[in-house]
Amino acid sequence: MVWFGKKNRKDLAAAGGLTPSALVNEEAHFDGLKNEASVAELSFPPRTPILHVEPVPVGQTIIGPDAEFKGSITSKGVCRVVGRMEGDVTAIEVILDLGSSMGGNIQANTAQVQGSLTGNITADSVSLLADAHVTGDILYGSISMERGAHVISNLKPQNR
Repeated sequence: MVWFGKKNRKDLAAAGGLTPSALVNEEAHFDGLKNEASVAELSFPPRTPILHVEPVPVGQTIIGPDAEFKGSITSKGVCRVVGRMEGDVTAIEVILDLGSSMGGNIQANTAQVQGSLTGNITADSVSLLADAHVTGDILYGSISMERGAHVISNLKPQNR
C-alpha cells in the first residue's frame, strides 16, 4: 500500500505509507476529490542477498573437509578436524573425524580419534574409534579403544 497525502516526499515514509528506503519520483500524485492515486515510478534500492550459513557452535573450531591447515591451534572449546592439519592442538576437546588426518600433538581434556594421527596424545579421556589410525605415544587418564582401531603407540597412564 502506498499512502499519499499533503506531505512532501520525505514525509511520506514517516506518514506510514513507504519504507524509509523507498523512492517516489516527481510524477506521483494523489487526487483527494476522486480518492485516486497515481504513481509513475516507485522503486526500492536493491537488497543485499542473505547467505545461508550453518551456525558454528560457540567455542568450536572446525577444520573443514576440504581444508588443509598448517599451524598450531589453542582453543578454550572444541577443536574438530574433518580435513587435514599439520600442527599441534591444545583444547578442551579435540575430535578427529572419519577421513581426517593430522600430523602433530594433541593436548586436551577429551580426545576422540576416528581419523589418522601421527603424533602424541595427552588427555584425561581418550577414545579411539574403529577407524582410528594412531602412531605416537598416548598419555591418558582413561582410554577406550573400539575393535578396528590401529594403534602403534606406547600407552602410558597419567599419574593421579
